[in-house]
Amino acid sequence: MKKEGSISGEMKTYLIPKHPHPAKLKGNPKIHKQNKPYRTIVNGIGTATEKIAEIAEKELDNYVINSPSYIRDTTVTDFLDKLSKVKQPIPKNSILFCFDVVKLYPSIPREEGIKPCKKALDTRKNKEIPTNDILEMIKLVLEGNNFRLIDRDFLQNEGVAIGSKLGKNFACTYMRQWDKALEKFKEKPLFYKRFIDDGFGIWTHGEQKLKEFMDFANSINDKIKVELSSNKTCKEECEVCDIERNEEKIILGDKTFNLKKNIHGCQLVNLIYGLHCEKCNHYVYIGETERSLNERIKEHLADIRHDRDTAVAEHFNQEDHCKEDITVQVLQQIYDKSANYRRYIEAQWMQKLNTIRPFGINVKKE
Repeated sequence: MKKEGSISGEMKTYLIPKHPHPAKLKGNPKIHKQNKPYRTIVNGIGTATEKIAEIAEKELDNYVINSPSYIRDTTVTDFLDKLSKVKQPIPKNSILFCFDVVKLYPSIPREEGIKPCKKALDTRKNKEIPTNDILEMIKLVLEGNNFRLIDRDFLQNEGVAIGSKLGKNFACTYMRQWDKALEKFKEKPLFYKRFIDDGFGIWTHGEQKLKEFMDFANSINDKIKVELSSNKTCKEECEVCDIERNEEKIILGDKTFNLKKNIHGCQLVNLIYGLHCEKCNHYVYIGETERSLNERIKEHLADIRHDRDTAVAEHFNQEDHCKEDITVQVLQQIYDKSANYRRYIEAQWMQKLNTIRPFGINVKKE
């Protein structure tokens, strides 16, 4: 590239490290997910392709930022600004949905990822470094991701590394093309935005069409799969929806605890809930879950049916109690995905509603 005049001598010196070494593999547990799976991250600092990845990513910046679904970052300011532009009023039966692209970075087929990169690079106003040269940089980064774990060396053979400086923009450039394919579905979301692999939207065409929309999303590429969640409660008979309360406030003696409106539905996730005993006429148990309310409450109901050794089963299987005495209330939805924070809020609700033994069936957590 230097010989052909694509880059300066200064740039050549910048791109070639003096003492490169293999990347290092590390893992961060996804504490907000069931079974706490590890997210593998490649630390590319000091590797042979670190600076090349940096330049390639910068050249893709404008294309990513100008994507119709673009959200700047995980802070709420940019998202709320875009959401505020949705035409009001929103239809009453609207469904709020979100989705997660499963293992996006390592799942992107490289050849299919490079094609939209070419399109992105061709739209640049400043083509000081020619498109084909940047594409060669991208290929070099993708194909040269060798990393070390303990005393063994590995080479990633598909997708892009989580941790690579190229990673975010390579993934977002591919996903802009994916978004375009998603637009071919007949019905469109009223609102749709995405931060890398996390999407959010407002749907106004009914629950069945939303399911078809997600099925269509999963048909775009065999290797790119999405998982959907929404605020829609079940249409069909649901044992959790049947026992869900929808209180706006809880009065306990001379204290009143106001609850946020519309935080109900068995598909809600990452929340604090309370189990109310109709026989005792008060809340007896506070719990927390990162999963859906449906999954967690079904576990409690199964414990009661099978008379398992749990505090909930013991209470509702007392001689003068039965399964029909249990109802559930969502007390608070948590937007911080930290399990420790969720447990902290859970403990606060135990104190508020006085559910710690002997007044309820919660055990005080040290």
